Amino acid sequence: MTVERINPSSMRPPAEYYAHVTKAGNMVFVAGQAAVGKDNKMIGVNDITAQAEEVFSQLQQCLRAAGTDLSHVVKLNTFLTRPEDNRPVAAVRSKYFREAGLLPASTMVIVARLARPEMLIEVECIAVLP
Repeated sequence: MTVERINPSSMRPPAEYYAHVTKAGNMVFVAGQAAVGKDNKMIGVNDITAQAEEVFSQLQQCLRAAGTDLSHVVKLNTFLTRPEDNRPVAAVRSKYFREAGLLPASTMVIVARLARPEMLIEVECIAVLP
């Protein structure tokens, strides 16, 4: 099986130890995305809705680069630092996935901290190729 690693040019380059996307066979694995812009600056500091919008936009970019889209996501893992952000994130997630016509299996976890202190959300997913 061929394994391909993809880093969309529209996004910030990842750290040297991972790829934004790994494609293996008909499976696509998207690394955790956070609201960090191409300039490596946080987007939406202290604004969970702005961060969630950026994260789901980045997931779309990663999936497109791999030849798939949100309608082919089979598993979604969401990490939040504040329990009260569940509802606003669910609203953003619902907008993206209802428009795609698919509600994937999902897990949401509350964590003490993410890679940067100003990060409120990180989302990773697994998709299949059409």
